[in-house]
Amino acid sequence: MKKKIVFISLNSYEFFFETPNVTHGGAELQMYYLANAISKNNKFEVSFIVGDYGQKKKIVSGNIQFYKTYNLPAKENNIKKTIKMLSLFILLVKVNPDLIVSSSAASWLFIMAIYKKLFQKKHLHRTASLLEVNKEWIKQNGIRGRLFEFGLEKADIIITQSKEHRALLQINHGINAILLKNGLKQLPKELIPKTYVLWVGRYDPIKQPDLFLKIAKELTDIQFLMICPGNSTFQKEYNALHKTAQNMSNLIFIPEVPFHQIQKYFDSAKIFVNTSVAEGFPNTFLQAAAASVPVFSLNVNPDNYLTDHNCGIYAENNIIGLSESIEKYYTENEKTEEMGQRHYEYFIENHLLANIEKQFNTIIENLFFQQSN
Repeated sequence: MKKKIVFISLNSYEFFFETPNVTHGGAELQMYYLANAISKNNKFEVSFIVGDYGQKKKIVSGNIQFYKTYNLPAKENNIKKTIKMLSLFILLVKVNPDLIVSSSAASWLFIMAIYKKLFQKKHLHRTASLLEVNKEWIKQNGIRGRLFEFGLEKADIIITQSKEHRALLQINHGINAILLKNGLKQLPKELIPKTYVLWVGRYDPIKQPDLFLKIAKELTDIQFLMICPGNSTFQKEYNALHKTAQNMSNLIFIPEVPFHQIQKYFDSAKIFVNTSVAEGFPNTFLQAAAASVPVFSLNVNPDNYLTDHNCGIYAENNIIGLSESIEKYYTENEKTEEMGQRHYEYFIENHLLANIEKQFNTIIENLFFQQSN
């Protein structure tokens, strides 16, 4: 009998059905990839729990069954949140998975821990951010943080994106996590002129998009391009950012690009910039690498790979240094191209999706079948 696996990632829906106006990020993309990979394995039956986007309660597409649940507005009272968590538990009982796969920090990990305990099932959690493993999210979110921590420490397997995150899980939670790097498909590289400095990410204060505008205002001789979808939680701040960007002659602002169309913007970039306070291993880094574009990062340097592989610039939280590096390397084409080529070589060696899919399949098979081998 096939083992039943359910993935839970509410905003991954867009990747399967190309739905507009769905907020998502790298974590949702990776869950999409991993679910597709396991759905091809005839030892497993795969389901996916997604948010409410007006679709039917149950949809079957390819080898995956999709179940509709709820959306999660950031500002919602505790009664509504509790009702939604209970409804998720009821849906899990209905779907009856042998394994739940979750990703990112959320209080609902508590529900998964209860489900696996009551029904003798399994839970695999994939961490998605530094704030998830260094206890910052737990400290900042009160009871929600404690519920998340309970579920995290009760999970059967934790997979994480970097050696640094794996070490922090051991230090902070006594968890021996499995390293599984993020993956991306290798696409044909477009040999087109690289002309601008690029920033990509949904609006969130933690990503500090205003710093990218600050750099663009200072470097008026350089062309900048920003792709930044809105966020209903921070609508006022986003509107202000958008208004400022529209008044800048050396910056093009694009509110949103569907994922299946976005790679062409990386292909035309000379430099990719990240201004976030913290991340996991950003999917945008891989998209830049696939396009042979170096990353210039203010704070994020997973496992020091940008510096160790000399495929970008790590500014160590020095915004002036980041700006000066952009100004310098924008005109030094040969050096910038060399960094970009090293970035591409790193990507091929470490993050090809086909290899990551094989590793994930092995993790899941070992979870269920290693005792019988």
